[in-house]
Order: sequence, then structure tokens, then C-alpha cells
Amino acid sequence: GDSPHIKSGGTNNQDILFTAGTSNPTRLQITSAGISSFSTTPRDDLGSLRDIPLRSVTGSAATLVVGDAGKVVSTNTTGWTVPASTFSEGDTVTLLNNSAGGLTITCSAVTTYLTSDGSTVTSSTLGARGLATLYFVSASVAYLQGTSLS
Repeated sequence: GDSPHIKSGGTNNQDILFTAGTSNPTRLQITSAGISSFSTTPRDDLGSLRDIPLRSVTGSAATLVVGDAGKVVSTNTTGWTVPASTFSEGDTVTLLNNSAGGLTITCSAVTTYLTSDGSTVTSSTLGARGLATLYFVSASVAYLQGTSLS
């Protein structure tokens, strides 16, 4: 039939090929050197592995949510609130100030260290058109770095 299957072969008979049926082209190839190639852009259940998704918030404060991990959260309104016990070790969230003025990052619910000097902050201002990233080492501790932070 034309069902998906796995076979060895390829250019050096040591490659693994994942195909979508005998009449369809290879969808994934893993060479004997461990290099993967895909027939389309690699994706997982969250989307493309080469893109950084954008969530744009307008008209209200941008309270970060667990789904923001690995994303850019843009706002042009009042800023961002980083809630307690929302993110896990290894999560990152990038903040994008899409306005001509400074916006506040309220991070009092988690211990937040500025990477520029190691100080602890409960809030910080991200300057006009600035970009900052929060990296979480646990659910209650994050590191903040970016442009135009004060």
C-alpha cells in the first residue's frame, strides 16, 4: 500500500529514510553521521522550530502566561506582569516594547536578577522599542537582560 514506512538505504545504505508511502518522496532522512534532513521546515506541536512566535497585546497590560515560554510578547500599552509559579526551569520569554516610550516590567512575584549588574529588581523599565529576555532558572527565579533597561 501507500502507508508511511521506515527503510534503510539512501546514498550510502546506512541512512534511515522515513517516507509517506512507496510512491511519495522521503520526508525525513537521518544519515549514518547522525545528520537529519527534512522535506519541509521542521515543526513540532508548537509550530516551526525555526521561528520565534509573537503574541501581541494591546489595550491592556500583558500578563505573561505559561504559553508565552519560547515566544516574544509585544505590547505598546502599559507593560508586562511576570506572575509567580508560571514558568519552569529553562523557559525563556522575550519582551518587545512596541511603543515610543518606556514600559514597565513588573516582576515582584519572582526573584529577578539583572544580568548587567546582578542586582535584584521588582520592576524595571524597558525603553522605547527595546527588547529584553527573561530566563527562568526555576519557577521563582529569573534573570533579565536586554536593551534600554532601567
